[in-house]
Amino acid sequence: MTATRHFLGWDRPPLAQAAEWLEAEYGKDMRKLVVALPGTRAAHRLQELLALRMPRDWHPPRLLTQGQLTDEVVQLDRPLAGRLARTLFWERALARLSPRKMGALVREAHQLTAFSSRLRLAEALRSLHGDLAAEGLDFSRLTRSEAEHQPVGENERWKVLAQVQKAWRELLVKSGQDDPHEARFRAIREGRLDRSREIVLVGVADMNHLLSRVLEEIGAGVTALVVAPESEAAGFDQLGRLVPAYWQDHDVPLDPKDWYVVERPVDQADRLVQVLTEWGRELAAPEIAIGVPDDEVLPYLERRLGETQVRTRSAAGTPLSRSRPYQLLRAARRYLEQRSFPALAELARHPDLGPVFSAAQGLYARDPAAALDDYQRAHLPGQIDGLWVEDGKTTQA
Repeated sequence: MTATRHFLGWDRPPLAQAAEWLEAEYGKDMRKLVVALPGTRAAHRLQELLALRMPRDWHPPRLLTQGQLTDEVVQLDRPLAGRLARTLFWERALARLSPRKMGALVREAHQLTAFSSRLRLAEALRSLHGDLAAEGLDFSRLTRSEAEHQPVGENERWKVLAQVQKAWRELLVKSGQDDPHEARFRAIREGRLDRSREIVLVGVADMNHLLSRVLEEIGAGVTALVVAPESEAAGFDQLGRLVPAYWQDHDVPLDPKDWYVVERPVDQADRLVQVLTEWGRELAAPEIAIGVPDDEVLPYLERRLGETQVRTRSAAGTPLSRSRPYQLLRAARRYLEQRSFPALAELARHPDLGPVFSAAQGLYARDPAAALDDYQRAHLPGQIDGLWVEDGKTTQA
């Protein structure tokens, strides 16, 4: 049996309709229900809407994102190797390559003789493996897929990577651990799925191959709430995913007066402010969502909106690489590796470490970064070797 679809329409907020449907379908006891949504924010909002509707003695469902749904359902038979362990196994597999085969991966084979160089490549392979595995692919599959259309040497590179991947799998097996991506597919093939709960998808119009396989295997226990009227049923498959062929020729009901064409990202930001100013007379901030197809435009929009005192929140969240702890650790690593004056200055500029510099040096009256800048202009230091010049004298610090 296949999944069931229910169309919510698009004339009312979809999460409010989803809450109404869940209440009507399951009542106040939703303990055996798993509800998956496109993102965390939507899951939290649906939980809030349900809590407002239900009596005090209700039993909520398990609410999660579509990315979490696979691990909620599949039943694994071995412990999963963590990210660091998988990276190190990739590094060990690369170390087994002969210099000739290393030459198929990098321009100069000697570049992979150092552990740090192999580790950087291992991190890239771990990420690439994860992207391919989510779609049911691996490196050996790419050696057989449209090989005649690949550039000269590309097929040979995939063959070497397939050999590395084979060695990497052997190392995982010896360690008694499993790769999370491949373990999930194996669990699906062997039927190790939790079928004791019903699954409801709310507005999940796109999913990777792994999740679609899970839901197809469960079949009748899945209901897809589609954010569209039933008149558009041909545009969605049985799991509620978009059917591209249907939508690519679909007419978009936008009046030409609602289109604005500008040249630069800064012009887009200015036009956005103008449009929001007009909408502000009728709509509150929570009623406005801004779609940004090109991430490179986002900083211009955030900066321009900030100048007009408009608070924004990225639905994708803040990348880990932009968080203060990450930046502090990166700056510390750079300093420990280089011992350079610019690296020390970068540490002094970090908002969490700057006060520590001030306290240690008694510089409460001065910005430690400014003090280091003055020292660099006066003495042009290169490496940090513990020797400092003060009043024409060199001191050990």
